[in-house]
Amino acid sequence: MIMEREKKSKGLQLPHVVPIRISKEKHRELSDLLQHSHCRSMSELLRNIIDNRKIVVEHWDQGSRLLLEELALIRKEIQSIGVNINQATRRVNSEKQPADRISHALDIVRFFHHADERITRLFTLMAKLSERW
Repeated sequence: MIMEREKKSKGLQLPHVVPIRISKEKHRELSDLLQHSHCRSMSELLRNIIDNRKIVVEHWDQGSRLLLEELALIRKEIQSIGVNINQATRRVNSEKQPADRISHALDIVRFFHHADERITRLFTLMAKLSERW
């Protein structure tokens, strides 16, 4: 089944094509603007400019992007540590021998130390992020 695009009403159609030529520099400038805007095409961007409409541009600096990637990685690590703690806790509770229970309990302690390191790093990154805002 092929879905067709819904036809626009007569008042919203754009029947006239206006071809223009621009310099490489202007094209590069418009392409950069298009890439960071909410416009879906160069035509939409140019119509917005001609109609003096606001163009919303999102700007992310490289440092913030790297910071957010590291935050996402730490989130995954903390989640994995939580899963490991739950598994080790089940092993502690299922063991009958005290020596085995102690061994699994020591695993839990190691997981908590690792979680503490990651959470400390998380707070450091959050402090850096809050300085920028």
